Amino acid sequence: MKKNNNTQTIGKWEWSTGDPHKRNYGVYSIEGGRIAEILNQNSANAQLIAAAPDLLEACKEAFDLIDFARQYFPKSIKNNAKFKLENTCATIGKAIPKAEKEA
Repeated sequence: MKKNNNTQTIGKWEWSTGDPHKRNYGVYSIEGGRIAEILNQNSANAQLIAAAPDLLEACKEAFDLIDFARQYFPKSIKNNAKFKLENTCATIGKAIPKAEKEA
């Protein structure tokens, strides 16, 4: 399995049913290798874990887009919308380092 600089497994992740009667699921890298085994949980948890790389990438893109859009805030965005965007950017800005933190 390939890792990035933050030791996360790179590439797409998928989830599959291990034992549906025991509610066990696995999350795997498409390149091969198990990422996680989810025991006694709802399948939604496995789906969320499998989506983590895509969600992280989307957060990074949204953060960059909001950062770029800041230069246009005074001209085209009402104060309420600007406040919501700033709060969203702050939330994303906290989530990205949390996801990339090394164990």
